[in-house]
Amino acid sequence: MNPRLQASSDPRPVGVIGAALDLGSGRRGVDMGPSAIRYAQLGERVAALGHVVHDHGNVSTGMVEALDEGDTSARYWSAIRRTCEELADRVASSVADGEMPLVLGGDHSIAAGTVSGIAAFCRREGKKLGLRDWGWQVKGLGMRTNLTVVQIGG
Repeated sequence: MNPRLQASSDPRPVGVIGAALDLGSGRRGVDMGPSAIRYAQLGERVAALGHVVHDHGNVSTGMVEALDEGDTSARYWSAIRRTCEELADRVASSVADGEMPLVLGGDHSIAAGTVSGIAAFCRREGKKLGLRDWGWQVKGLGMRTNLTVVQIGG
């Protein structure tokens, strides 16, 4: 195991949900993220941290070639909304089942489904939701990455 990784004290299983969505992005290819991350042994690495891993597969997404772009100021909105609604349902179910959801994307539009799912769970259970998003610009490469941390409290 990588010496930088430490075993988790959180006993919850991890529910992996893929969202291979690139419709909100101006570039093709980010839809390969969930497959690439799984291929890089995500499950084995998370298990090595002491978690049981339940991989729930990917939410369904449309193929850009078969979709109507719609309004150019909100390209593919209908398809993105459908995917995010399904993602929200899966995330809410994962949390309700006692899992820590880990959503693999995909472009930034998946945040709408991820946060909506956790918010729906919190509303049903009367819990508070805390959200913090950190974004980093990778200098010289023109890349940006985000880490979003969600906290559920009483």
